[in-house]
Amino acid sequence: MDDSLSELSEVIVSSPACSAAEPVPVHTPQQSRQRRRPQTQSQKLDKYLLLLRDDRWNLSDLVEALVVSKRKKEKSTFMRHLHQKKKVLDELINYNKDNVRDCLTGGPTQLTKEVELLASTSYFGTWKLDRVTSFSDLDMPAILDLVERRAPRLLSFLRELMRAPGSSRAEPVGRYIIVLAIICFSRHREKCNNLPTLLGLHLHSHGTKRRLIELLNHLGVSISYSSVNAAVKAISEMAKGDIARAGSAEDSITAYDNFEQTMGIKEQRIGDNSVFNSVTTGKVIQGRDIPHGGLRQDMVNPEAELSILDIVLAPGNSTSGIQAEISKFLIFESIATTFPDAICSVYTRHGVPRPQMPQVEVLPLSKQGRSVHSSLGPIPFDESSNAGNISVLQNIFRQQYRLGDDAFAERLFLIYGDQKTVQRLRTVKTRREDAISSYDSFKWLLPIPALFHLKMNYLKMIITAHYGTEDGVTDQSSLRHSKEFWNRRKVRPGGDSQEGIESQIRQQDPKSLHRLIDFLRLKFIDTPPHQCTDREFRNHILFLQHAETYLLLKYAIKHADIGLISHAVDRCCIYFHGSKQHKYAYEMLYFKRLTSTPAAAGPLRRAILANSLINLRGRPDSWFETDRLVELHNGKMKDILRTRHTSSITLDYLFEYCSLNSSFLTDLRRQVEQTFGVHVNSKHSTKSSQYDVTTLAAELRKCSMKFHPGRSTANEAPDLNTLGLNRLSEAIRRFNAQGCDTDLATTAEEETDPEDSIDNFYQFNEDAVSD
Repeated sequence: MDDSLSELSEVIVSSPACSAAEPVPVHTPQQSRQRRRPQTQSQKLDKYLLLLRDDRWNLSDLVEALVVSKRKKEKSTFMRHLHQKKKVLDELINYNKDNVRDCLTGGPTQLTKEVELLASTSYFGTWKLDRVTSFSDLDMPAILDLVERRAPRLLSFLRELMRAPGSSRAEPVGRYIIVLAIICFSRHREKCNNLPTLLGLHLHSHGTKRRLIELLNHLGVSISYSSVNAAVKAISEMAKGDIARAGSAEDSITAYDNFEQTMGIKEQRIGDNSVFNSVTTGKVIQGRDIPHGGLRQDMVNPEAELSILDIVLAPGNSTSGIQAEISKFLIFESIATTFPDAICSVYTRHGVPRPQMPQVEVLPLSKQGRSVHSSLGPIPFDESSNAGNISVLQNIFRQQYRLGDDAFAERLFLIYGDQKTVQRLRTVKTRREDAISSYDSFKWLLPIPALFHLKMNYLKMIITAHYGTEDGVTDQSSLRHSKEFWNRRKVRPGGDSQEGIESQIRQQDPKSLHRLIDFLRLKFIDTPPHQCTDREFRNHILFLQHAETYLLLKYAIKHADIGLISHAVDRCCIYFHGSKQHKYAYEMLYFKRLTSTPAAAGPLRRAILANSLINLRGRPDSWFETDRLVELHNGKMKDILRTRHTSSITLDYLFEYCSLNSSFLTDLRRQVEQTFGVHVNSKHSTKSSQYDVTTLAAELRKCSMKFHPGRSTANEAPDLNTLGLNRLSEAIRRFNAQGCDTDLATTAEEETDPEDSIDNFYQFNEDAVSD
């Protein structure tokens, strides 16, 4: 084409029309000064058409040569004049609109064909219940690649329209997808409802009101509210089958707890219409470290006894070896938490690694990383009584797991719960031990005290022991004094300022800092409290010793070190016996017997400890307690009741259509947000304790933390270690005499336990431990 353009210029000057046989006439200056007669556009067109015909060209050849030419100057001039002259452009468009659209889009039905190709894919096509559970379609790179292959012109058109001028932001792929989904859904409301259904379920799981879902349905973003409810019911029916398969698996673990809710007045009528409901919620969890074939009943040895030496000589009750390293790490961590910048400066400047908590037996992450769990269906029974627990077991294992009598002949099922649940299960197991049926004998169940309620009751024990009385509010060694001190307005640190303490720490080197930590350990952690003649100073020593076990238990749970958990349980066996919490004192003996003696075979001991923890984030430091998962589920159910509180919603509806599919909708929410690039930091922000600690330390340093021989105090904290050791021998004797399957006193089973109130205080946000 370029050669043709060159020839065209030569043709114009050498064609017969311009060069006849006679030579070109020469004009005189006078003739040149004469004005030429102007030619009309028609005459000019005739002249150039004549030249083209002589060279066997037509106008179409000329236009094509100019458009596809590599000669940028001529091409640019032609294209610029063609588009800038509105009269020319209007004539081109009006001449044949269909032909112009064909040239621009590749054909009148090309975009429609591309939309139909997208509609035939799984992502933009029909929502199918049996396929959506894997969420395999929600992969943004794969979706974009699919659109580029199936609808290249349509995607190019959207990219051009949605490109922000002068912006360097990433390509809005999610917006392309939602626009295409709306187009497909508008053309085929039944055939192309996959993405609108997923978004509708996502909105419904967050408690979105009906009015908003209907609005988004009219905009083509979501399906209708009635269709969402139909999908939720279908998912719930599918979840029942999933629960049956999960519960019958050889590695299944069960945890359940009570759920209490007062349903308020739904309509105006005479009298109080509020109804108090006490039901049960639960989780079925895919266990870990379960031997092939599952746990067996012969792994339990009911004749094995617990010895006092199993507790007194346990590693957790020693003050040397690994326990000394644990104490030093916890002291270091307390200093590092209060003065993070100063500690970081010391170890960075000297290039020395920071002290680490010793590892005993850390659980590795599973292959899938996250723990797999499902919420159980409705359990309309109160598990606070023996009869209620029998009904709960019947509902879970017979109706929801759909297990026959053969499943209970040899298998052993672990059931985690709080103290009352474990106590009730042990009682019904003892009373049914002579039953003929393998199911009715309950030999197949093994109740396990869960760690979350243990941790919370241990914290309650510390508060009870060190809180103090109203008469001793001036006693600076009590928690009451600390509470009153922090509640004051405009508290300012006295003595050395915070900056002064940080400056002193920065001047240290790691060795001198380690010597200081070792000195603190010997003075406060390893010092026998009974040797201290200053009663107020003794209270401080006892508080640090009692708090150390709580910090150890908290760290061990978070990092899944079941060896350190055993160390904490060793100390809990003594401390709880020294306190007034006799029920958890018994639970500690029961737990110690199962995890440290021949009462349970090695694989069973490992399974009990390993399945006491769960991980929803897939990180080494994101473990938490199994029973806390049930508490999180209860909190979520109460959130749903608050957001959807209407006269029609009942507990039956809540657990039938909200509890069963909660695991499904949680996974859907995470995958949808990940697909569309939504990141919400659900981690709870922790308030810095630096100011509170430094101000209180400055106050205590004035007098309370200084040793004064013979000083008395109005609030003398109990020495739980000494009291517990004095009571331990008799407690173990009674424990062995009654056996591990009975309680301290069956006559006291129906008492109201003040420890149950702990369940009402701890309702957490599940995002803090799953996203």
